[in-house]
Amino acid sequence: MWRAMRRALPAPRRQKRGLSINDVERMLAPLNPAVPRDARDGALLSVAYETQLRRAEVVALNLDQVRWEPDGTATVLIQGWVKEISVGMTRWLRHWLMLAGLTEGALFRTTPTSNQPGRFTTRLSDRDVARIYKRRAVSVGLDATEIAGHSTRIGAVQDLLAAGYTSAEVMRKVGWNCARTLSRYTEHLQPQGDAMARLVARRASGGDEQDAAKVAARERDQWPLQSVSSAVPDDSAAPNAEDGSPTFGGRAQ
Repeated sequence: MWRAMRRALPAPRRQKRGLSINDVERMLAPLNPAVPRDARDGALLSVAYETQLRRAEVVALNLDQVRWEPDGTATVLIQGWVKEISVGMTRWLRHWLMLAGLTEGALFRTTPTSNQPGRFTTRLSDRDVARIYKRRAVSVGLDATEIAGHSTRIGAVQDLLAAGYTSAEVMRKVGWNCARTLSRYTEHLQPQGDAMARLVARRASGGDEQDAAKVAARERDQWPLQSVSSAVPDDSAAPNAEDGSPTFGGRAQ
Protein backbone atom coordinates (compact mmCIF):
# COMPACT_ATOMS: atom_id res chain seq x y z
CA MET A 1 0.00 0.00 0.00
CA TRP A 2 2.77 2.44 0.97
CA ARG A 3 4.62 1.78 -2.27
CA ALA A 4 1.48 2.52 -4.25
CA MET A 5 0.99 5.76 -2.31
CA ARG A 6 4.59 6.83 -2.93
CA ARG A 7 4.20 6.15 -6.64
CA ALA A 8 1.04 8.23 -6.68
CA LEU A 9 2.81 11.25 -5.14
CA PRO A 10 4.37 13.67 -7.63
CA ALA A 11 8.15 13.65 -7.69
CA PRO A 12 9.69 16.87 -6.33
CA ARG A 13 10.83 19.24 -9.03
CA ARG A 14 14.58 19.50 -9.33
CA GLN A 15 15.71 23.09 -9.17
CA LYS A 16 17.84 24.20 -12.10
CA ARG A 17 21.26 25.75 -11.63
CA GLY A 18 21.46 29.46 -11.05
CA LEU A 19 23.77 31.58 -13.18
CA SER A 20 25.71 33.70 -10.71
CA ILE A 21 27.43 36.97 -11.58
CA ASN A 22 30.67 35.01 -11.95
CA ASP A 23 28.99 32.65 -14.41
CA VAL A 24 27.52 35.54 -16.38
CA GLU A 25 30.89 37.28 -16.59
CA ARG A 26 32.52 34.04 -17.77
CA MET A 27 29.89 33.70 -20.47
CA LEU A 28 30.34 37.30 -21.58
CA ALA A 29 34.14 37.13 -21.77
CA PRO A 30 34.52 35.12 -25.03
CA LEU A 31 31.78 36.97 -26.92
CA ASN A 32 32.76 39.01 -29.98
CA PRO A 33 30.83 42.32 -29.93
CA ALA A 34 31.23 42.62 -33.69
CA VAL A 35 29.08 39.51 -34.25
CA PRO A 36 25.34 40.31 -34.00
CA ARG A 37 24.47 37.07 -32.23
CA ASP A 38 27.21 37.56 -29.65
CA ALA A 39 26.19 41.19 -29.11
CA ARG A 40 22.55 40.16 -28.66
CA ASP A 41 23.41 37.34 -26.24
CA GLY A 42 25.65 39.62 -24.21
CA ALA A 43 22.87 42.18 -23.87
CA LEU A 44 20.31 39.48 -23.04
CA LEU A 45 22.44 37.93 -20.29
CA SER A 46 23.23 41.35 -18.83
CA VAL A 47 19.66 42.64 -18.74
CA ALA A 48 18.12 39.35 -17.56
CA TYR A 49 20.58 38.99 -14.67
CA GLU A 50 20.47 42.55 -13.37
CA THR A 51 16.69 42.96 -13.67
CA GLN A 52 15.88 39.46 -12.32
CA LEU A 53 13.02 39.28 -14.82
CA ARG A 54 11.35 36.06 -15.88
CA ARG A 55 12.29 34.89 -19.36
CA ALA A 56 8.85 35.75 -20.72
CA GLU A 57 9.18 39.26 -19.28
CA VAL A 58 12.65 39.74 -20.77
CA VAL A 59 11.61 38.87 -24.34
CA ALA A 60 8.50 41.07 -23.98
CA LEU A 61 10.59 44.19 -23.35
CA ASN A 62 10.38 47.05 -25.86
CA LEU A 63 12.76 49.93 -26.44
CA ASP A 64 10.31 52.49 -25.07
CA GLN A 65 10.63 50.79 -21.66
CA VAL A 66 14.34 51.62 -21.44
CA ARG A 67 15.55 54.97 -20.12
CA TRP A 68 19.17 55.99 -20.56
CA GLU A 69 20.61 57.78 -17.54
CA PRO A 70 23.28 60.54 -17.64
CA ASP A 71 25.70 58.47 -15.53
CA GLY A 72 25.88 55.70 -18.14
CA THR A 73 23.41 53.37 -16.45
CA ALA A 74 19.93 52.50 -17.67
CA THR A 75 16.58 51.79 -16.08
CA VAL A 76 13.89 49.44 -17.33
CA LEU A 77 10.24 50.17 -16.57
CA ILE A 78 8.02 47.12 -16.33
CA GLN A 79 4.60 46.75 -14.70
CA GLY A 80 5.21 49.53 -12.20
CA TRP A 81 8.72 48.33 -11.33
CA VAL A 82 11.91 50.26 -12.04
CA LYS A 83 14.86 47.96 -12.70
CA GLU A 84 18.36 49.42 -12.77
CA ILE A 85 21.16 48.24 -15.07
CA SER A 86 24.81 48.98 -14.26
CA VAL A 87 27.18 50.87 -16.56
CA GLY A 88 28.99 47.76 -17.79
CA MET A 89 25.82 45.87 -18.58
CA THR A 90 24.28 48.97 -20.20
CA ARG A 91 27.19 49.05 -22.66
CA TRP A 92 26.21 45.59 -23.91
CA LEU A 93 22.62 46.71 -24.43
CA ARG A 94 23.56 49.94 -26.20
CA HIS A 95 26.00 48.13 -28.46
CA TRP A 96 23.45 45.49 -29.48
CA LEU A 97 20.84 48.11 -30.35
CA MET A 98 23.35 50.13 -32.36
CA LEU A 99 24.68 47.08 -34.21
CA ALA A 100 21.16 45.87 -35.09
CA GLY A 101 19.98 49.39 -35.92
CA LEU A 102 16.99 49.12 -33.58
CA THR A 103 15.13 52.28 -32.62
CA GLU A 104 11.72 50.92 -31.62
CA GLY A 105 9.83 47.72 -30.93
CA ALA A 106 11.22 44.53 -29.43
CA LEU A 107 14.44 44.79 -27.47
CA PHE A 108 15.68 41.26 -28.19
CA ARG A 109 15.30 39.67 -31.60
CA THR A 110 16.51 36.75 -33.66
CA THR A 111 19.77 37.16 -35.60
CA PRO A 112 19.53 35.54 -39.05
CA THR A 113 22.84 34.81 -40.75
CA SER A 114 21.81 36.66 -43.91
CA ASN A 115 23.01 40.23 -44.41
CA GLN A 116 19.75 41.54 -45.79
CA PRO A 117 18.56 44.92 -44.49
CA GLY A 118 15.91 44.71 -41.81
CA ARG A 119 16.73 41.12 -40.93
CA PHE A 120 16.40 41.76 -37.19
CA THR A 121 12.60 41.80 -37.17
CA THR A 122 11.46 38.75 -35.20
CA ARG A 123 11.10 38.98 -31.43
CA LEU A 124 12.81 36.26 -29.40
CA SER A 125 10.55 33.72 -27.70
CA ASP A 126 10.91 32.53 -24.11
CA ARG A 127 12.10 29.17 -25.48
CA ASP A 128 14.88 30.99 -27.33
CA VAL A 129 16.15 32.33 -24.00
CA ALA A 130 16.69 28.84 -22.62
CA ARG A 131 18.49 27.74 -25.80
CA ILE A 132 20.78 30.78 -25.70
CA TYR A 133 21.67 30.23 -22.05
CA LYS A 134 22.42 26.57 -22.66
CA ARG A 135 24.62 27.33 -25.67
CA ARG A 136 26.62 29.97 -23.81
CA ALA A 137 26.90 27.78 -20.72
CA VAL A 138 28.41 24.94 -22.73
CA SER A 139 30.97 27.33 -24.22
CA VAL A 140 32.43 27.96 -20.75
CA GLY A 141 32.25 24.37 -19.52
CA LEU A 142 28.93 24.36 -17.68
CA ASP A 143 26.43 21.50 -17.92
CA ALA A 144 23.64 22.58 -20.25
CA THR A 145 21.17 20.11 -18.70
CA GLU A 146 21.31 22.11 -15.46
CA ILE A 147 20.53 25.43 -17.16
CA ALA A 148 17.06 26.82 -17.82
CA GLY A 149 15.49 30.04 -19.06
CA HIS A 150 15.18 31.35 -15.50
CA SER A 151 18.75 30.51 -14.45
CA THR A 152 19.77 34.19 -14.44
CA ARG A 153 16.87 34.94 -12.08
CA ILE A 154 17.88 32.09 -9.77
CA GLY A 155 21.53 33.15 -9.80
CA ALA A 156 20.71 36.79 -9.07
CA VAL A 157 18.58 35.82 -6.07
CA GLN A 158 21.29 33.52 -4.72
CA ASP A 159 23.93 36.22 -5.19
CA LEU A 160 21.84 38.77 -3.30
CA LEU A 161 21.36 36.43 -0.35
CA ALA A 162 25.05 35.45 -0.35
CA ALA A 163 25.94 39.17 -0.27
CA GLY A 164 24.03 39.55 2.99
CA TYR A 165 20.71 40.99 1.86
CA THR A 166 17.76 39.79 3.91
CA SER A 167 15.03 37.56 2.54
CA ALA A 168 12.56 40.44 2.80
CA GLU A 169 14.84 42.72 0.76
CA VAL A 170 15.35 40.08 -1.91
CA MET A 171 11.63 39.34 -2.14
CA ARG A 172 10.88 43.04 -2.62
CA LYS A 173 13.60 43.33 -5.25
CA VAL A 174 12.33 40.35 -7.26
CA GLY A 175 8.66 41.02 -6.64
CA TRP A 176 7.69 37.91 -4.69
CA ASN A 177 4.98 37.69 -2.05
CA CYS A 178 5.55 34.03 -1.13
CA ALA A 179 8.57 32.97 0.93
CA ARG A 180 8.15 29.43 -0.38
CA THR A 181 9.30 30.59 -3.82
CA LEU A 182 12.43 32.08 -2.31
CA SER A 183 13.16 28.81 -0.49
CA ARG A 184 12.79 26.83 -3.70
CA TYR A 185 15.13 29.11 -5.59
CA THR A 186 17.80 28.90 -2.90
CA GLU A 187 17.58 25.22 -1.97
CA HIS A 188 20.98 24.52 -3.59
CA LEU A 189 22.88 27.16 -1.63
CA GLN A 190 25.78 25.83 0.42
CA PRO A 191 25.03 24.90 4.06
CA GLN A 192 27.10 27.91 5.19
CA GLY A 193 24.15 30.02 4.14
CA ASP A 194 22.09 28.62 7.02
CA ALA A 195 22.12 30.83 10.11
CA MET A 196 22.75 27.96 12.56
CA ALA A 197 25.50 26.52 10.36
CA ARG A 198 27.19 29.94 10.31
CA LEU A 199 26.90 30.24 14.09
CA VAL A 200 28.40 26.80 14.72
CA ALA A 201 31.22 27.46 12.24
CA ARG A 202 31.93 30.80 13.87
CA ARG A 203 32.14 29.30 17.33
CA ALA A 204 34.26 26.37 16.14
CA SER A 205 36.77 28.64 14.40
CA GLY A 206 37.18 30.84 17.46
CA GLY A 207 36.40 33.83 15.31
CA ASP A 208 34.66 35.61 18.15
CA GLU A 209 36.02 34.30 21.44
CA GLN A 210 34.49 37.13 23.45
CA ASP A 211 30.99 36.23 22.31
CA ALA A 212 31.67 32.56 23.02
CA ALA A 213 32.84 33.38 26.56
CA LYS A 214 29.75 35.50 27.20
CA VAL A 215 27.47 32.72 25.99
CA ALA A 216 29.27 30.16 28.16
CA ALA A 217 29.04 32.39 31.25
CA ARG A 218 25.35 33.03 30.66
CA GLU A 219 24.69 29.32 30.27
CA ARG A 220 26.48 28.61 33.57
CA ASP A 221 24.44 31.23 35.39
CA GLN A 222 21.13 30.04 33.99
CA TRP A 223 21.69 26.27 34.14
CA PRO A 224 19.58 24.98 37.08
CA LEU A 225 21.86 22.03 37.98
CA GLN A 226 25.30 23.29 39.00
CA SER A 227 26.72 19.77 39.18
CA VAL A 228 25.74 16.24 38.38
CA SER A 229 25.68 15.33 42.06
CA SER A 230 22.97 17.89 42.77
CA ALA A 231 20.68 16.03 40.40
CA VAL A 232 21.17 12.65 42.08
CA PRO A 233 18.60 11.87 44.79
CA ASP A 234 20.02 11.44 48.28
CA ASP A 235 19.15 7.94 49.54
CA SER A 236 19.60 9.08 53.10
CA ALA A 237 16.93 11.73 52.81
CA ALA A 238 14.61 11.57 55.78
CA PRO A 239 10.96 10.72 55.19
CA ASN A 240 8.49 13.55 55.32
CA ALA A 241 7.07 13.83 58.79
CA GLU A 242 3.53 14.15 57.56
CA ASP A 243 3.09 11.54 54.81
CA GLY A 244 6.28 9.49 54.96
CA SER A 245 7.39 10.36 51.38
CA PRO A 246 11.07 11.08 50.82
CA THR A 247 12.10 14.68 50.21
CA PHE A 248 14.66 15.86 47.66
CA GLY A 249 16.02 19.35 48.11
CA GLY A 250 13.62 20.02 50.95
CA ARG A 251 10.50 19.51 48.80
CA ALA A 252 8.05 16.59 48.96
CA GLN A 253 8.01 14.58 45.70
